[in-house]
Amino acid sequence: MPAAADAYYRVMAEELLGEGREAVRSLGPKDGIQVAILKLQTWMKTFARRSGHEDEKSALDMLSYECRAALHRCYSAAWYLLLEHLKQEYELDKASLRFHGLMHFDIQLSSNLPETYFHLFHGHIFALHPGLSLFFQTRTGGELIEDYLRKNEFDPAFERLLNGFCVALGDYYVRSDECAEARKRSSCDDKSADIEQVAASQSQGRDRRR
Repeated sequence: MPAAADAYYRVMAEELLGEGREAVRSLGPKDGIQVAILKLQTWMKTFARRSGHEDEKSALDMLSYECRAALHRCYSAAWYLLLEHLKQEYELDKASLRFHGLMHFDIQLSSNLPETYFHLFHGHIFALHPGLSLFFQTRTGGELIEDYLRKNEFDPAFERLLNGFCVALGDYYVRSDECAEARKRSSCDDKSADIEQVAASQSQGRDRRR
């Protein structure tokens, strides 16, 4: 992030989160949260939807991303408790637990800093992205997740699966942009089935590595 954008980010974060916390303490959660909402609405009207103000927009993008990542951490924590219940209630096997952990957890690793964790996928939750749902409906997507669940944690199958995720998400965003442009002209056909062609490239690459 450019130095100017970073400076705006620090000021805006303090305004949004600092003033928001104080409002929640003094007014209570229901009324206090409105202070933060009003602050965001003001920023949207003053510069987010206008030309220029690129540094402020970059800072706002970062804040928006962090807010979404924080929500995903809440989702992950809820799934952690839910999975413990499902494990006991339905006697889920190791593969089922591993699959749900991959798809629903914000995976964290230890870092060099005390009391700090490295978020492996930077706050993303795989189960919340529609592009991966399409990928798992393909033959190659099914094969890659099957290989991952059969192998140990550090097997190359995990790298192949992540590579498949990367290609599938890239394809999804390209199609989303194409669909948005098509809507402006007339209509957008559903081409989700074509992802099988993209997924097939993963199978070919995997066969060459074997």
